[in-house]
Amino acid sequence: MDVFDVAPLAAALFAVPQFVPQLRRTVGEGAVEGVSWSWAALTSVGNAAWTVYFAWSGYWLALVPSVSASSMAAVLAVSIARARRPDARNAVMVASWAGLLALSGAVAGRMGLGTVLSIAFVVQVTPAVWTAYRTRVPNGIAAGTWLLVLGELSCWGLYGFHQDDRRLAFMGLTGIVAAIAMIIRAVTTVHHQRPLERQNTVNAIVKSRATMSNMEPLDQHQQPEFGLTTVSTAHLADACLVVGVDVRCGPTTLRPVTAHTRFAGPAQPVRHTGSVDVILEAIGHMRPGAVLVIDDDERTDRACIGDLTAIEALHAGAAAMVVNGLHRDTDELIDLGLPVFSLGSSPTGPLEWSRSPSDALQRCRLGPWEITRDDIVAGDRDGVIILPSSRLDDIVTAATTIRDRERHQSRLARDGVTLRQQFGFDDYLTDRARNPNRTFRQHLTERSLSIEA
Repeated sequence: MDVFDVAPLAAALFAVPQFVPQLRRTVGEGAVEGVSWSWAALTSVGNAAWTVYFAWSGYWLALVPSVSASSMAAVLAVSIARARRPDARNAVMVASWAGLLALSGAVAGRMGLGTVLSIAFVVQVTPAVWTAYRTRVPNGIAAGTWLLVLGELSCWGLYGFHQDDRRLAFMGLTGIVAAIAMIIRAVTTVHHQRPLERQNTVNAIVKSRATMSNMEPLDQHQQPEFGLTTVSTAHLADACLVVGVDVRCGPTTLRPVTAHTRFAGPAQPVRHTGSVDVILEAIGHMRPGAVLVIDDDERTDRACIGDLTAIEALHAGAAAMVVNGLHRDTDELIDLGLPVFSLGSSPTGPLEWSRSPSDALQRCRLGPWEITRDDIVAGDRDGVIILPSSRLDDIVTAATTIRDRERHQSRLARDGVTLRQQFGFDDYLTDRARNPNRTFRQHLTERSLSIEA
């Protein structure tokens, strides 16, 4: 045995964790900009076919990386599809490729499958490179994944030359070229702060606020911002009820514009009256990690922000933009990756202007609620919620308890223990028959079973 004989094992060491960096970026951070669904789906299908080819050829060590890559790529494809619905044509292309691979193996056996697979990597990575270089700010690309791809395909290229297997050699060569192209694209992209990075900045802001207020700074585990990214707005809304705080949600017409939806940060309010200068001024006053809340008085006859405003906010470290009005430049906003919520879109900007009020940077409105710099704003796919920073620690603690309880109830329900059984619903109906004034909330409170308690 020489060094070339262990190349499949070396390739396995590169391949098994290969998709972990990309899954962390896509699943953990919600970043999909520049990441191709077609690439993930074709990679899953292609590696499933390579698994068959390797087994057919007796390359048993090669089964480890092919099975790993196929399964992880499938998970990645599902994650991307949840954030951004795949185009029907791309789905047809993936299905057609899978059919071609199956047909070649059925008709021409191992050699036929191997011949088609010789161009498999070109088919797989072309959408990845194409999407990466067509996306203005491909923040979703994980360079770590492509470094591992480079390592794996280098091993396969060497092994293919050693075994005089032109199919493996060609796959290795094309993989090396594609991986280098993707790494260059990833490292030369100006990466803006991602959600988790922005959240760390928010934590520092909360600590500095406490210090400026002559309060004892909170340690890392006490900081109320820790936990906001692990609970949903639904959990936070229910927690507000538990701790006795007004539930201040944005209007239901306030919807996410981009694939990124989860965010949290201190509010930077601004009231727009027709000129962008007040928004630029607010961005200049905004601390990194803040949420820029722009109040255009719910106007639906004009857009008050576009991609240039969002780029400016990104450079200032904004965690998100929430617009009580309309936006434009939708495609560009999606490419940027900054979470943006608005009431809708319009191609036209302001056609009139009025003088900004003196407190335009101190307070604004979102639906019926007033927002100041003392508020925290959080959002996800369910919508936006406003929280008082003075009660944030209590709210997050309650929300975490609610989240854990609901997860437990969900696990029980999936195992066949219905909610009616968990809640003792028959007992409640019996008690209510005896006492018509008894409420379900009272029943649950006594049993400490529900978020309503």
